[in-house]
This record gives sequence, structure tokens and C-alpha cells, in this order.
Amino acid sequence: MKTIRMMVAKFFCILISAFQVKGFCSTGKCEKISFTEQQDAYHDQELVSHVFHNSVSSNSQQCYLKCINDCRCLSINYKVKNDIKYCELNEGSHFTNKNSLKNIYGSVYYLLQREYSTKVPNFTICEWFSVLILA
Repeated sequence: MKTIRMMVAKFFCILISAFQVKGFCSTGKCEKISFTEQQDAYHDQELVSHVFHNSVSSNSQQCYLKCINDCRCLSINYKVKNDIKYCELNEGSHFTNKNSLKNIYGSVYYLLQREYSTKVPNFTICEWFSVLILA
């Protein structure tokens, strides 16, 4: 019976992690990062004065992947100018810099949601305590 319960628990762990992208930073904490393109998007808005990296990106998902690999990244500006798609990684968000979110036609601002977990000794990965951090 215990084996069946463990198998069911592992199945749900796999199922849950299939819907999350994981990024690891030098902090040593486990980090789960979610991205819902439509839900996390602020159309025709952009966070100004907090960009630390600019690049050309084929889509917003590629831009998001760049963001999760850098612990400084708290949000993204994605925009198209002259048929070129730009990705801007921000070291701030509209929560940390309320006056920096501006209405800019054609730009899309994405908020990154990071969830940090701490493993409790002698428990499995599914029994971690988590706190949602809205960057």
C-alpha cells in the first residue's frame, strides 16, 4: 500500500513540474518560475529605466528563457520595431518601481513570477514549503 501511495505522489510531482519551468541561480535555493503568456502580459506598456540586457529575440518565450537564466531579471519588455523583435531584461518590476511602468504602444511588459522552496530534511521533493514571490 505504501508503494502505491509513493507512486501516486511521484506521479503528481511529475505532473506538477511538467507545467513549470525551473531555473537555478547561485543562491542555492530551489526556484520554480511560471510563465503564462496571456495572463502575465501588460500590452502597450513597458518598464523604463531598468533594462540591464538588450537582445533580438524571435518570440516572447525565447525572451522569457533568457530572463529565467539570470537572477537579476524580474520582468521583461518585448517589442517589435521595424520588423525586428527586441527582448529587454529588467532588474526591476512595476511592484518595485511603480512610476517606471509607462504606456508605450507596441510594447508588451511581462512580470516574472518566481517561487522559492526550501527542502525540509528527510522529506521528498513534493513536501517542500513554498512561498510565492512576485518580483
